[in-house]
Amino acid sequence: MSTSNSAPVSADRLNETRAPQALVAIVLCPTLALICVGLRLYTRTFLLKKVFWEDYTIVVAMVISIMMSVFMVLAFTTGSGRHIEAVSRDQMVFQSKISPGVHINYVATHMFLKLSIALHYTRVSVMPFEKRLCYALVALVLSGYTAVLIVQFIRCIPFYAIWTPNVPGAKCLDTTASFLAVQAHTLAMDFIILLVPLVILRHLNIPWRQKVVLVIVLGFGGMACVVSVIRLQYLRLSATSPDRTWDSYFSAVYGVIEPNVGIVCACIVTLRPLFRRWKWLQSGEIESSHVELPGQPRMRHGIHGSGQILTTHDDDEDGQRTRHSFNLATESKKDLMLTSSMTVEKDDAAESTAAGSRSSEGRHEMDIKSAV
Repeated sequence: MSTSNSAPVSADRLNETRAPQALVAIVLCPTLALICVGLRLYTRTFLLKKVFWEDYTIVVAMVISIMMSVFMVLAFTTGSGRHIEAVSRDQMVFQSKISPGVHINYVATHMFLKLSIALHYTRVSVMPFEKRLCYALVALVLSGYTAVLIVQFIRCIPFYAIWTPNVPGAKCLDTTASFLAVQAHTLAMDFIILLVPLVILRHLNIPWRQKVVLVIVLGFGGMACVVSVIRLQYLRLSATSPDRTWDSYFSAVYGVIEPNVGIVCACIVTLRPLFRRWKWLQSGEIESSHVELPGQPRMRHGIHGSGQILTTHDDDEDGQRTRHSFNLATESKKDLMLTSSMTVEKDDAAESTAAGSRSSEGRHEMDIKSAV
């Protein structure tokens, strides 16, 4: 065992470990997220019969999150969570080897998770400004996290210098600064992802029960931001701690909680067709097969800049807004007017025929009287 001090180490310190508690969180969080992803795929595939790009990207995020959890399980079964005096040199080398796998998968999970959310925003937005904002968000997610991934791969040149000390000519970035920069970027993206729905959904007039669900989902998103802030503090502690295998416990646990909470939040908003089976969520909803004309009470309208009527259906699974052209409404009105006109003409023709018959009968009676 490696010892950092000449003083004898107590047996309690050598046997003390946080690994069991960490393993519970590392296994439980992705399991809950995996259940939510499964419900999402069930809803999309079997209830709606539609699968979108954001569904594929959330599956990729879930797979990478599981890979990150596997690396963390390996770390906490080979020394992490114990005091550094109780960790052997071989275990320390192994910890250094799997550390890049944890951090790269952490970044990749956040990239595909936030890309899924941004693609979802892009699909449900209708106003031109909202569309441009969502496309900018997609570009920001892709460019930002791609740059972060590149930094993770070139943290040391050559790469094996991360776990091999004293490599001739090796150049490495400051580990503490690198980790803190990645976490700060993730925190900033969390806040942006949280604020964008307030812009997209500001025009919606939805039933109060759905507002409650929306507030709860946004609350979970806010909780993910809080977790990012907490992890940033513990990451600084573990990166500078002399007992880093012991102090890495909190940053690792919060690191697995953070992306999986995001996956759960991203999936909850897509489960509305599943929630419709609950009676308390059925208020104000309509069937997707029911066709209504603009102006009916169960449809929400807004005027687009081009003169189109924007109609929002309560029956869509995620509040997706669809467009009905003003020409469609006008043609429908014309059809109604034409039908009414044809009815009036038929009535007039019937009345004219009846009047003509009465007039003919009157003339016939007069002719008979004259003949008599």
